[in-house]
Amino acid sequence: MKTYPRLFYIYVGIILLAAASFLALRPAPATAQDNAICSQYAEKVLSTIGNSCGDLDRNMACYGFNRVDATFVRPIDDLLFSRPADRVSLVELQTLATAPLNPQAGEWGVAVLNMQALVPGTLPGQAVRFILVGDVELENAVPPEEAQTEPLPTIEVSPRTNANIRSGPGLNTNVVGGAIAGQTYISDGISPDRQWFRIIYNNTWAWMARSVLNPVVGEEQLVVVENQLFAPMQAFYFRTGLSEPVCEDAPPNALVLQGPDDVVVTLNVNGAEIRLASTVMLTQPDPNTLKLTTIDGLATMPGGLRVPGGFSMQTELDENGLSDSEWTNYHPLTDEERREAAFLEMIASEVLHYEIKVPSEAELQATIAALTPTPRPFVPTQPPPAPTATFTPEAQPFAEIFANPTTVAPGQCTVLFWNAANVAEVRFEGQPYPLNGQVERCLRETTTFAIEVVNFDGTVFYRTVTVEVVPPTPETPPTPDCQVEPQHPACQPPPPPPVQTEEVIIN
Repeated sequence: MKTYPRLFYIYVGIILLAAASFLALRPAPATAQDNAICSQYAEKVLSTIGNSCGDLDRNMACYGFNRVDATFVRPIDDLLFSRPADRVSLVELQTLATAPLNPQAGEWGVAVLNMQALVPGTLPGQAVRFILVGDVELENAVPPEEAQTEPLPTIEVSPRTNANIRSGPGLNTNVVGGAIAGQTYISDGISPDRQWFRIIYNNTWAWMARSVLNPVVGEEQLVVVENQLFAPMQAFYFRTGLSEPVCEDAPPNALVLQGPDDVVVTLNVNGAEIRLASTVMLTQPDPNTLKLTTIDGLATMPGGLRVPGGFSMQTELDENGLSDSEWTNYHPLTDEERREAAFLEMIASEVLHYEIKVPSEAELQATIAALTPTPRPFVPTQPPPAPTATFTPEAQPFAEIFANPTTVAPGQCTVLFWNAANVAEVRFEGQPYPLNGQVERCLRETTTFAIEVVNFDGTVFYRTVTVEVVPPTPETPPTPDCQVEPQHPACQPPPPPPVQTEEVIIN
């Protein structure tokens, strides 16, 4: 048999060379020294970002730290927004992308946005702060020709009688409150048919019918609200890259959002409407998941789910990066999640409304206790037998569920609470939940909710609560003043009686 020893050695050499090249290109595991360098680098960048981006005007973006990439809606000067401290109008921005952490290359993309959201009753200067950290991309979903860059003009309206306040401009929307006769409300918009006025109610928007109002003065100043109005970047698409962290304690790739204190702001994030009165952090555990973490205050998710400070939820994204499913995995932050969020406390106060403080374990437990109603202890009808040296009585299984409120109008929401003890599991709507939990559900009809309680031996029992949906009392149009509104249908004279005619019969 013929052999080729020289060729064999050449092949072996090629294989060994390729293996050596592969090993050389693999990133070395992060060392304690690498982690220390990352931590010091991150703290230096975040604590000094105010030098570049402090005193940022509203509806502006700031290049915080190298490197930030941007695309614009029209051609721009080559040097615009190319170095730290450069600023540009949000109306001009199409996308904004920041680079992952790389201390060796002197890069960690950080950008700051100051977005004047359309917030009920806000004055110029009250804005939402966006802070992009690490491998993050933000795409503006508000076309420049549709962006509302100035606060809306407002007028005062007053109901002539007690009246319903609704979530939208029509009798087919749910009642969210009641207006008091003679009380003044601020209006900043009017419906296309000019029969409904948008008012500011409980720090958000709601609607009242013209028919229940006293004569309105100055309505010609109001903007016609046909669709949701947004400021630049008030609706956006968020995504993070897939870069591997260069060290274990590198801050996560994240978008930090902070609204003004005690002001509710509505944002549209990847197609999901989120209301925040707080500081929140958006991340992506994987390309198909969007995670929201509330650091302080409150975030309200689609469907009315509330996420208080120190809690988190997530939703699945479709192939276009849009939220197309329910928000799930509601839970208090774990120790690891709180450690990941610790970098937020490094951010310079000059770019924030207020300094960020990640909830401590004690503060988190206090929040959990405040959200969890105290369970009523199980009281047996007969006293248990006295324990003996060979018998220990088992604790009795216990479960209860209740709702607040138990009566709602169509479209309104209720919060369901349950408590269980000495059982293996609690299921709600077919899914496992904590033994002490809560969810919010919005209803169109009277509904009975049930929790399925699983004992340790596998047997089950149920606890139920019924929430009644009561239609609101229809609004009664007020009697018009015919001297003021002579053309009103109610002010017209009654029609004359019909003329009686005899049927003519032709022979």
